Parts: sequence; C-alpha cells; structure tokens
Amino acid sequence: YISIFFFFQAEDGIRDFCLSRGLGDVYKRQIQINDSDSKIIAVRLLEIVKRENLPDLQFKAIQALTHFTSGTTQQIQPLIDKGGITFFINLLNSQCPELFEQAIWVIGNLGGDGAQYRDMILKYGGLDPLLKIVDSAQKQTTIKHGTWALSNLCRGRPLPDFRLVVKAIPTLGRVLINSEDPEVLTDASWALSYLSDGDEARIQSVIDTGVVSALVRHLDNPLLSILIPCLRTLGNILTGSESQTNTVLEAGALPKFFQHINHERRAVRREVCWSLSNVTAGTPEQLQQIIGNQEYFQKLITLCKTDCTEIKREAIWVICNSTNQGKPEQILILCQNGILELFNEFLDADDVKTVAVILEALFNIISCGNDHYQENGENAFLAHLEKINCTQKIEKLQHHKSEEVYNKAIKILETFYETDNII
Repeated sequence: YISIFFFFQAEDGIRDFCLSRGLGDVYKRQIQINDSDSKIIAVRLLEIVKRENLPDLQFKAIQALTHFTSGTTQQIQPLIDKGGITFFINLLNSQCPELFEQAIWVIGNLGGDGAQYRDMILKYGGLDPLLKIVDSAQKQTTIKHGTWALSNLCRGRPLPDFRLVVKAIPTLGRVLINSEDPEVLTDASWALSYLSDGDEARIQSVIDTGVVSALVRHLDNPLLSILIPCLRTLGNILTGSESQTNTVLEAGALPKFFQHINHERRAVRREVCWSLSNVTAGTPEQLQQIIGNQEYFQKLITLCKTDCTEIKREAIWVICNSTNQGKPEQILILCQNGILELFNEFLDADDVKTVAVILEALFNIISCGNDHYQENGENAFLAHLEKINCTQKIEKLQHHKSEEVYNKAIKILETFYETDNII
C-alpha cells in the first residue's frame, strides 16, 4: 500500500503543471498517469484522506488525489464511485488554506473533465463554497485557481443548468473588472461568454454586474484568449433587447469593433462581424451609428469584397440586416453607397444562406422603393437593379437547387415584376 502512495509523491503538487488549453474549450491541468491499478490506487487514497488523526499523511494523500483527477475519465471514475466529489466539496469548507487550495484543483479538474462531473458538482452544492473562497481571497494565486475552477463549472456543452450557475455571475464580473492577471481574465471572460449565451434574463444578469465597460476595455488586450471571449460576450449581449444593446453601444464598443474589423486573425474578424450584425438588426437609431459613419460603412464594403469566403459571408449579413428595420432614408444611403451592386455580385455565390439573405434584403429594398422612391411612376431601386442586370440573375434563381432560394426569388418576381417568365 505504501508503494502505491509514493507513486504519486514524485511531484510536489499539481500547481506546477502546465496548462493545456484551446480557445473557448473547457480545459484541465494535465499530467500522465499509468492506467494500471488506477481503481485500487483511487480507492486506497480516498481511504487515507479520511484519516484525520494523521494530518501529514492525509495532506499527502490529498495532493496525490489532486494529481489523480487530472487523468482520464476512466482513471477518475473509481474515485467518483466512492464519493470523491462530495468529499472534495466538503473540503472546500476547510479552514486550512492548504486543504481548500487542493480541493479547488480537484473541483476544477473534475469540472473540466466533462459535463457529467461538472453537473454532479453543481447539483451537490459545490458552487457556493467555491464562490465564498474567491470572494474572500486575499492571495492572487487563490483568485487565479478559484476563477479557473469556476470557469470550468460554468461552461462547456451542453451548457449547465443556468439556475445552478447564475450565482457565479457577480463573482466573475468582479474578477473581470478588478483583475489584470491574463489567466484570470481569460477564465472569467470565457465563463461569462457561456453564461450570457441565452435569453434576455441571462443577458441582464451579466449586465447587472457592471461588467460591460470592462469587457469593452479588454478589447484592447492583444491576447486572443482574452479578446475573443470578450467579443463573444458583447455579441451575446447585443442579441438582447434594445436597452441591452444600447448598454454595449454606450460603453463605446463600436470604435473597438471597427478597430478589429481588419484583424489578422480570422476568428477575431468573424466575432466582430457577428456583433455588428446584431447592431444592424436593431433599431434605426442603432443602425445609424454604423451607416452614419462613412468610414465604418466603407470598411464593411471592403471586407465584403476582399476577405475570405467565410468573412465575406459574415460581412454581407451585417449589411443585409440593415434593411430589416432601416428607415427609408437609411435604405437610400445604403443604395447610394453601392450595396445593390454588391448584392448583385454575390447572387452568384455558392453559399445558399448568403444568397437567401441577399434576396430577403433585396425584397426589403424594393419594397421601400415602391413606397418612397418613385421616379416618373417607376421604382428607382427596381430600375437600378434592371440596369445592372440583377433582374436576370433573380430570374435564374428560379432554377436554384435550394427551395429557400427558389421561394425568395419567386416572391420578388411575383411581387414586383410581370409574371410571364416565372416558372
């Protein structure tokens, strides 16, 4: 039995191990453990940690179990079967910093192993003592480790039950506002990106922490591990109500978005475009903040014409959304800045969603022309589409393999054109 224990004693605590992390992924502190006899080892160590009459031996066993929980799911399961999760949740309430620090590592490792263990920790009440530790922590290392463990409990797919993690939002918000530690900011921002992914109630719970200004401030951070989750969280908030969207805009997010619209990393440009598409889908007043700025709008047009296919598609969505709620004078500005020519070019695209959303935008524009922009009894926008040979392309889309594209093309032709050539 003693030889089993010393197998783990070679390393002095898991704190020294490197991170293994991908952007947005739940992750664990990782080491290598031999699969042989893992069940026997786990059970024996759990027996030792319960021997409070031998505190030194108990602490070494807890250290060993901390190592153990960075292994594979198969290696961890025997520990779970013997009540390991409940034991380490209880250990979070210890008055001994060395013990609850080890418990934080275990809870973080288990939460990072997958949704099954994460949800067990949450259902068994593991969040409350962890929040208490982070909220009262004076040591930076405790804040760092606690935030990492919190992050693993709040994210992943499928998302955890929001009712079980909502109490973590104020703590994560405070950490993001007050910390300058890159690892802490990474963990807190990714957790908030998951927690803000949902309905307006979820979004409001994030806004209520006062974290929006900090999220915007961190858009200046050069680290992608911080920049991308902050963009994602702000994008989530922008999907909310008019007032929730205004919270982001009033915090000065737009200049930051356009600062990154030509970022060298495609993932950043994609997140920026998604956020902007949520703005242009909003009220006319929100839309005006983009199309009323000639520099912003021209950057979008350039992105549509020059970037890779994926980003072109995202940028097209930004502009197409502008036609949904835009006032007539805003639609006119869009057309004067060349979006009809842009749409005409992209009607030949292979991507079905791109073609479909352009057809929907064209319907909105032509409808606006019918109601507000007649020249000598003729729809000015429709006349321009015919001039640039866009009408012929719409007619050809009657033969498109996609039913969605076909239906949208037919809707335009039946509503605004003579119907002789419709099939």
